[in-house]
Amino acid sequence: VLDACAAPGNKTICLANYLKNKGVLYAIELNRRRFKELNANLKSAGVKCAHTLNDDFLTVTLPFDEIDYVLLDPSCSGSGIRNRADDTEVIDEERLERLSALQTRMITHVLTKFSKVKRVTYSTCSIYSQENEQVVETILDQFSDTF
Repeated sequence: VLDACAAPGNKTICLANYLKNKGVLYAIELNRRRFKELNANLKSAGVKCAHTLNDDFLTVTLPFDEIDYVLLDPSCSGSGIRNRADDTEVIDEERLERLSALQTRMITHVLTKFSKVKRVTYSTCSIYSQENEQVVETILDQFSDTF
């Protein structure tokens, strides 16, 4: 199992629980500060099956053909987090486009590099369709025949 954007580790802990703390669980986090937080949280929760990597999911070397399940909760606007979204907030369309392009690139990476993947879970904490429905529609248009 792979948690591609793992910090702070809550979903990684949940995955380890599903695995009964056995098997192989990769947890990747690019940001160094958040990587430290991830490791501290996994240790505090008693997670033993996780292999953490402070690396870029898009360039890291992994045994791609051994990974069956991927959780991808990539960087997003965070607009769905309580007290972050404000009705008076101006939507930065350029930022949303950059984020959705990154999200699409990450899902594409999974679907092209992980030859034996059985399930991909994609999630964001965004309320914007650019980061949710539009990303999923783009991926389905591109991969519906093969995945």
